[in-house]
Amino acid sequence: MLERQQSVEVSSFRAPTGQNQDIREKYKEIKAKNEILKAQSYAQYLKMAPTNQTWLISVFDVKECKMQMTLMNPTTQQPMSITYYLKTDFEVLVKDIHPIDQIKLHK
Repeated sequence: MLERQQSVEVSSFRAPTGQNQDIREKYKEIKAKNEILKAQSYAQYLKMAPTNQTWLISVFDVKECKMQMTLMNPTTQQPMSITYYLKTDFEVLVKDIHPIDQIKLHK
């Protein structure tokens, strides 16, 4: 019978001798660094994420049988008041809208 011998070198991890920090102190340092990175990545996400700032307002006028709609688009990245929106009004007569589409518009 043939026997094979293999040697494996295993190294153990040792902390550098120059650092006499407690494990809790290292944890606090790492956590502080992670908080900074988390804040930076969140700020970057907010710049990239689309905002839900476009409004579509619709009203059905029963007397005149028409639907009045207003589309509000923001003119700035983060609008603070209604003056930062561009308003577009349009009206559609009920006879021009299919009844099923009327139901979908009211949802």
